[in-house]
Amino acid sequence: MCSYEHMKKFTRIIERNGRKYAYEITPYYDPKTKNTKQKSKYLGVYEDGKIVRKRSRIPRTVFDYGDIIPFLAIIKQMHLDEILRSHLPERHADAILALAINRVVRPVSACNIKMWYEGTCLYKIFGDLPLSSQSLSRFMETIGESTIPREFSQQLIDNVGDGEALLYDITSLSSSSKLMDMLEYGYNRDSGGLPQLNLSIVAHRDLGIPLWFDVYPGSVVDVSTLKNTVRTLAAFGLSRSTLIMDRGFFSETNLNDLIEEDLDFIIPASFSSKEIKSLVSKTRKTIENPGYLHVFKGKTLFVRPIKFSVEKGNVDGFVYYDMKREQEEKNRFYTQLHETAERLKKRKLRTWERPSKVFENIARQFSKYLSWKAVNGRFEVRVKTKAISQTLNRMGFTVILYRGNYEWEDVLTWTRERDVIEKMFLSLKSDIEIEPMRVHKTEVAKGWIFVTFISLILRCRLSKMLVETELVKNYSIPSLLLALSRVKEVELSDDAMMITEIPKKQRLILEKLGVKP
Repeated sequence: MCSYEHMKKFTRIIERNGRKYAYEITPYYDPKTKNTKQKSKYLGVYEDGKIVRKRSRIPRTVFDYGDIIPFLAIIKQMHLDEILRSHLPERHADAILALAINRVVRPVSACNIKMWYEGTCLYKIFGDLPLSSQSLSRFMETIGESTIPREFSQQLIDNVGDGEALLYDITSLSSSSKLMDMLEYGYNRDSGGLPQLNLSIVAHRDLGIPLWFDVYPGSVVDVSTLKNTVRTLAAFGLSRSTLIMDRGFFSETNLNDLIEEDLDFIIPASFSSKEIKSLVSKTRKTIENPGYLHVFKGKTLFVRPIKFSVEKGNVDGFVYYDMKREQEEKNRFYTQLHETAERLKKRKLRTWERPSKVFENIARQFSKYLSWKAVNGRFEVRVKTKAISQTLNRMGFTVILYRGNYEWEDVLTWTRERDVIEKMFLSLKSDIEIEPMRVHKTEVAKGWIFVTFISLILRCRLSKMLVETELVKNYSIPSLLLALSRVKEVELSDDAMMITEIPKKQRLILEKLGVKP
């Protein structure tokens, strides 16, 4: 039996602060208290003798939000939006930012960019942007033809400062395009078989972000790019910094150019230089002097200061000798050499095979240490004692040249910290997916490289934040973005926007990053 006896409903108008509101009143009898009571239900505003019904606030659209907001915070923090808008119309600046965020959150092809964009909170922030595939091709070509990338870098450098040390390196980007005039065959660092262009980057060592990039034809070797880079750095006002490079840039010409431009540098020497080989041979006789003995990160090391002569003067340097590393390198070398020789001896030559080709395919980097001849369908192999001796002679040794007021610890530490820029190139290729480049004009390619350059700034800055906040102990960038992707922004039927409830784990991430949802 029902505990309430309902009576006839009616409408009641109540006035508050000059406005009238309508309520549906339902009287009922409560047998427990033996009294008549009422239930009320809000109907809406009472205007001009009519009830204006309230609209239900049901979700209309859900947008990706949590994995976007760290990058929006970085953009504001580094004033990247202001820099872009000072050189481009606002809609075009916002389009570049949206494209850059896409490359770090969820890289998609140009034909799907617009679909991704309209499903994110960026659509509610930036509004409708020219992101169709055709519009993007024209836009990227315009950017690639312009000086905007260079002007962007200049302003970025002015904002963040030049820092004490700059990292410089170059990588190859491949494409199967037949129309890009900059694509050429050359030394490919990824062992690809496609023509390529070369991309160089200068990065801020302390902030861990790229500052500037340049593009070269694929056949241009590393040592040839440095002169242009040095001049550009001077134009950017970066002549007070130290340029840290790998041994691929080592040449006497480059050393002379760096001295002439009065630029400090740190660069490992290449053992392809006869002068460096001779220097190590002479140093080996005296390097194990107790006066040269040091400890670096818990390991014993012999360090001897040297001078290296070039046309423009003497260059300072250090010879580093690690006995433990020498033994490890020798063991590895002899093991691989023996395995290679044994494979050759066991290989039976077929009548139609060219022995020289078979030898090169098997011996590879050890071919210069082995001599051979084919006898009765087999290889007879001998080792080249002199070639082996020359290689063994430099094992355990590192020669690093520098210009500036640095101690041996600074030179060695900064050289080893070059992996920052190597990780940048890895991120460009594996995370931001800069290649393969599916464009058919050099200018369009340059425009897209500019977008990925900004993506790299965003990703590198977030990576640095993970380290600074110790979030790196629990999260990689992909896992952090995956966790934050649970947080959505919802558009309600009355056009109001709301953020879904933020779970504790996601709230702690945002708090540590200093990001307000």
